[in-house]
Amino acid sequence: MLAQVQDGFHWDCRRPTTSHSGERGRLETRSIRVSDELDPQLAYVDFRGVRFVAQLRRAVEYKKDGRRRKPETVYLLASLPPEKATPQRLLRLNRLYWGTENRIHWVRDVALREDHSRLRKGALPRLFAAFANLAISILRLLKTKSIRRRMDQLHLDPNAAVALILG
Repeated sequence: MLAQVQDGFHWDCRRPTTSHSGERGRLETRSIRVSDELDPQLAYVDFRGVRFVAQLRRAVEYKKDGRRRKPETVYLLASLPPEKATPQRLLRLNRLYWGTENRIHWVRDVALREDHSRLRKGALPRLFAAFANLAISILRLLKTKSIRRRMDQLHLDPNAAVALILG
């Protein structure tokens, strides 16, 4: 399917819609090229219900030293009609998705090492996730700047964790 989307459309012939942001010490540029509405009678992509496809490119430059991260290109498949999924809206939705990914999942994976957990059966994974969410929420309410650093400190001193919750 990736080859169909990469090679099946003349992406360079389509005009991109671009957005820029400059947060957290880096300049990010996202550009999206959206296909025209696809004819449902023709199999452009071997995936049922696809109404259009899009190519999203992300580039990041760090303000401090000018380093550039290797640009990324991803492809989106959507069943929405094109009038409901304008390029501007797709860029905004993609940005919101990564905000959620960075704010929640990254913290759980890095600060709480959730990906390394061996809990796989029964209710334990859900219970661990609930406690992880509770810990993250408490630290956010306390305006903790670095959740990862604070979790490492609390790991070394469990009494401080109890005091934090109770007090």
